[in-house]
Amino acid sequence: IATKFGFKLDPATGKQAGLDSRPEHIKEVAEASLKRLKTDRIDLLYQHRVDPEVPIEDVAGAVKSLIQQGKVKHFGLSEAGVQVIRRAHAVQPVTALQNEYSLWWREPEREVMPLLEELGIALVPFSPLGRGFLTGKMDAATTFDTTDFRNHLPRFAPEPRCRPGHDRDQRRLARAVQAEHADLGPRKEAQADVAQDVTLRRDDLADAVHRENVLGHDSRGLRAGQRLSAPREYAATALGNRARYD
Repeated sequence: IATKFGFKLDPATGKQAGLDSRPEHIKEVAEASLKRLKTDRIDLLYQHRVDPEVPIEDVAGAVKSLIQQGKVKHFGLSEAGVQVIRRAHAVQPVTALQNEYSLWWREPEREVMPLLEELGIALVPFSPLGRGFLTGKMDAATTFDTTDFRNHLPRFAPEPRCRPGHDRDQRRLARAVQAEHADLGPRKEAQADVAQDVTLRRDDLADAVHRENVLGHDSRGLRAGQRLSAPREYAATALGNRARYD
């Protein structure tokens, strides 16, 4: 069982009203979670977002206390930077870090993932298919429900999705992702071969992969002429190892 703490909720509406990782609040949330989940222990308790108003040492100390009491087994962080991870780990070993990681957001490879390897912390990637973009099912005509979080993300705005060549780039990346998944289930040779055949072209990248509103925020990810790796490499990435490319 994994759950989180870290948000302040409006008692009248139940909606998020800021961050709150004060030690006393962490203990309140943990007790409430144990009661709702009808269990005596939480296997993995994450801090949902780093609270700049509360030293991470105090947060880690509060979770450590819950672990010593037998109410929590492991401590996790989400979207934390390298210094925060180090400081927290020094007080209470961090078991897992949740972070966005996919073909269009590879920023964790620069500093976070090497640190996780050094400290023995697992990476739990979220949005590995780019919140649906890399499935190949999204085009300029795609609309989202009014409650869909993607309405608030610039990369999903109609204008970026309508730009010339968008569908071609999306299909190219979607085929690569599908091929990379081939080794995670029954393997189909025709699918697996796609990963060896896809080469990202310079014009593709210049017009799509490195655009902030289309495929992420960092131009230091995929490079022109770079070939996507064999499917087995994706399996390693899914287990928390750093991605390697041919």
